[in-house]
Amino acid sequence: WATRINRDFKAFDNAAAYFSHVCAERRRLRDAHARRRRSAAYGEEVRRRLRDSHLREFDDDGRLRRDWCHPYVASLAEYAVGLNWMALEYVPGSIDELEDVDKYPIHGYAEVALVAVRADGVALQFVPGSIDDFTGEQRVKCIERYVEIAAHALRENGMALAYVPGSRVVTRAVGDDVPPLQPAEWYSKLATIAVQTTPESLKFVPHTFDKYTAIAEVAVYSEPATLEHVPTDLPDYALLAELAINLYPDAIMHVPVDHPDHDKLEALAESL
Repeated sequence: WATRINRDFKAFDNAAAYFSHVCAERRRLRDAHARRRRSAAYGEEVRRRLRDSHLREFDDDGRLRRDWCHPYVASLAEYAVGLNWMALEYVPGSIDELEDVDKYPIHGYAEVALVAVRADGVALQFVPGSIDDFTGEQRVKCIERYVEIAAHALRENGMALAYVPGSRVVTRAVGDDVPPLQPAEWYSKLATIAVQTTPESLKFVPHTFDKYTAIAEVAVYSEPATLEHVPTDLPDYALLAELAINLYPDAIMHVPVDHPDHDKLEALAESL
C-alpha cells in the first residue's frame, strides 16, 4: 500500500495535502447524498468522482496499457455505497442499465459490492454475473468472487436468489419451468442459504434441479406455507406435504383436492 500511495503523492505537495484531499472527497459525497439521496443524481456524483480518480491508458490498437487508481478509490466507493447501497449501480465495474457493463472495474470492487449487499441483498442485481430477474439474461460472466458476494446477499435477503444464474424467472409464462441458464455446481449452496433466510425464495429454484427436494425440505421446515410453491407432480410431494402439515395443519389448504394423496393428508391434518 505504501508503494502505491507514494506514486500518488506526485499530485500533492505532501502527505497532509493528500489526506486533506481524501477527506474532502468524502465530505463532498456526504453532502451530495444529503441533497440527492432519493435521486439518481447521487449515483451520478459517485460515478464521476470515482472515475476522476481512475486512470486508464490505451495503446493505438485500443488495448488497455495502464490501469491505475488513486489508493483511496475503493474506500471512497465503500463509503458511497454505505450511505446508499443503490449507488453500487454507479460504481465502475457494476452492471448499469444505461451504460451496459463497465468492463474495467475499480480495484477492490468485490469489497465494495460486499458492503452494498450486506446493507440490502437486492444490490446483488448490480454485480457482474447476476441475471435480469425479468428476462433471465446474463449480460456478463460471473466475477471471480461472485459466489462469496451472493452468499452474503442471500443471508441478508433470500429473495435476491432471483438474480443468481440458474434461478427460475417467475415472470415467464405459466408452465415454462426451464431456467435460462443451467444451475452451476455452487447453486445448491446459494439456494439453501436463500430459503433459510427467506423461505418464499423457494419459488425461484427450478423444479427440474436435481437437488430441488432437499432445498424444498429446508424451506418447508422453516415456513410450512411455502408448500404452495412446491409442484404437485414432484415425486416427493406427499412427503413434503406431510412435513408441512405436521408443523402447521392448515397447510392442507395448499394441497389440491384432486391430488392422489389429498384424502390421506387431510386425515393427517384433522388428527393434529
